[in-house]
Amino acid sequence: MTYEGFRIGSGKEAVHFDALVVEGDEEAGPVTLTGQGVSAYATPRDIEIETISVTFDPDDMAALREIERQETNRDMSRIVCDAVKSGLDFSVSNMAATLDGASPVSLGDLNLGLEAKSIAGRCVDLVKFGLQDFLLDMGEDKVTIGNASLASLQLLTPGMLERETGITFQSDLKIADVAVDLSDLPAPVTLDVLQSSGKYDADSAIPLARAGLNDLMATPPGAPWSQTFQPGLTHAAPDLDPAEVWNAIRQLVGSGYFSIGGLKTDLSDFEALPPSSPIRGPLQLDVASSSSMKDGALNFRIRKDADPLATLDAELELHMGAANDVPDNVAPDAVMMRLPLKFGRFDVTFDEHGLDQVLSQMTGQGIEDSVLSQLPMLPDDQKILISDWIASAMGKGNHAHLVLQPDSPQLVQSIGPMLFGDWAMLADVLNARTVD
Repeated sequence: MTYEGFRIGSGKEAVHFDALVVEGDEEAGPVTLTGQGVSAYATPRDIEIETISVTFDPDDMAALREIERQETNRDMSRIVCDAVKSGLDFSVSNMAATLDGASPVSLGDLNLGLEAKSIAGRCVDLVKFGLQDFLLDMGEDKVTIGNASLASLQLLTPGMLERETGITFQSDLKIADVAVDLSDLPAPVTLDVLQSSGKYDADSAIPLARAGLNDLMATPPGAPWSQTFQPGLTHAAPDLDPAEVWNAIRQLVGSGYFSIGGLKTDLSDFEALPPSSPIRGPLQLDVASSSSMKDGALNFRIRKDADPLATLDAELELHMGAANDVPDNVAPDAVMMRLPLKFGRFDVTFDEHGLDQVLSQMTGQGIEDSVLSQLPMLPDDQKILISDWIASAMGKGNHAHLVLQPDSPQLVQSIGPMLFGDWAMLADVLNARTVD
């Protein structure tokens, strides 16, 4: 069914459709409403849209009427879950708008999809979002985004499942082809791509939920519905057994990833910098980091390449040993000292190729002096070791490398005191080496 010249509202607040197309049967499932040639003129905000579309199930939308009821103990997550259990899809193509009468905004395509279902007594929500060809033009300042996407499968409310489901919760974000042009900078700041991903095995979190974390994050009965989706402590904290929580965390299985590729600008014409500065020219930053956890082993990896400043590549491995009961009389700030966190491996590579000169011009201190000034408590012989290590990284291609890898994981509590003692003994314990 098509309605031509359809209008919502009246006067300056009216929204006009060249055509409104209704597809589907309201009595038998999803309905799609598609607006063509949509326009709204209410200065200072004017909007024109080539196509706007929404697909939903009318029976599901009826659940939203529950929000208007004043029931004290209503379950808001269930209401929202019911409202999109058959899926809700929204899309816009070729939109042009003017904000405040002076700042044009345009986008090629925008898509949003929501779907939820009740699993093991909790609402699991799938969100998909996509955007292409976004532009915000503020005159001398502009922001453009080539494309962005998000896909997320998560619990709608904070907490963890308490029954096995085989689900892996995951979120993936990608933003590409970004440019920010600011009048205060001599050249645009551009980004090739930003990516982020995280996931965890829902079944592996069951012990953590049963250890009291779900009770900690639960919304108290009768709380305002706006608190339903807020993470964090919403009522009096339950008594948690630190050892039980620690041992539950050891069973988590998950991983994460974050990267920035090609974050660039050009400061060749930036007169605020000295002509000899290494950063008065093209700059680029690339970052990649990852983390994982399984069987109580935590691994972290990060690589930063800031051209023409420095490159840093570091990897850390920690192990969570099984914890015994923590006595009730242990002070909260001392609990961690009773939990067996072990050091497994640390590997770092540093290559300086411009940072020293920049720091000298900005602060009057090179990188060695800047680092050593932050370590006044160390004896001179240890400062010399650090200084020599940094010196070996000076100049592009000269890598300072350090590997610490004991024969077996060592308690962090036992390593700490050695940092302020004999480093020769510490080097033996950690099998320290500075050469491949």
